Amino acid sequence: MVDHDDFRSPLAPDAHAGSVAIVTGGGTGIGRATAMELARTGAKVAICGRRPEPLEAVRQELDAAGSDCLAMSADVREAEQVVAFLEAVDERFGAVETVFRICDNELLNHQIEIVAGVLADDCRQIVQDFFRRKREMQKSKPSLES
Repeated sequence: MVDHDDFRSPLAPDAHAGSVAIVTGGGTGIGRATAMELARTGAKVAICGRRPEPLEAVRQELDAAGSDCLAMSADVREAEQVVAFLEAVDERFGAVETVFRICDNELLNHQIEIVAGVLADDCRQIVQDFFRRKREMQKSKPSLES
């Protein structure tokens, strides 16, 4: 059994200071550990997953440690849930620098993808397009102050 009290991260305590990270599957296992390490190293963390109970437990743990965490139930296989999650992330934190996609290997052909510090091209494009379109829509709305 691993004694987690003896764990020594190779990352500096401020390695992710000021950044915003999304972790899918952030309520348990690798996703939880990733969210905890990102928060420990200064990132604001947004986690999602299908089950709200583990997400809420992680959120409470991060809040107790003084980290800023958004936890939201969302199934990444459902586009409307992903959009709702990204909207919530944008409203709370603004633009996202890092995405860790932790996939349930039985649901997605035994694929587990962890993107460390740099978004995979497909994830990068999806997230960047979302925020670009949102900003363009906001700019094109008529101002009520005019």
